[in-house]
Amino acid sequence: MIPYSVTYDSKNHVILITLKGSIDRETINKSRFEAARLAKQHNCFSVLADLREATSDVSLMELYDLPQTTSEVLSASGIQAHQFKRAIVVALDLDNASFFETVSRNRGHNVRMFRDMEEAKKWLSVK
Repeated sequence: MIPYSVTYDSKNHVILITLKGSIDRETINKSRFEAARLAKQHNCFSVLADLREATSDVSLMELYDLPQTTSEVLSASGIQAHQFKRAIVVALDLDNASFFETVSRNRGHNVRMFRDMEEAKKWLSVK
């Protein structure tokens, strides 16, 4: 089973990322590359990521580096991180979610962590 899916929702003009099971840096990298490809292809910079069924094998140091490496992945695709608005929905027990949000926002990323899917959609203005 592939632990992630990345799709474009044309009705709501949003990129949907779903991560399930145990996720590691490699899974995150693959999903980021696919999201960047779809963003460029569809000129879409709203992302809704569902991590409610995921557990993280990513270390605190790797979490700290993720915003920078995300910026690099996007830049290589001709996109800047500040163009994106990303809502990430996590399970109640996903560790370090607020740390990741703070580090990301400090690096110019428009990202918010949510525990409720409807709140995340509202923030992104997705139906």
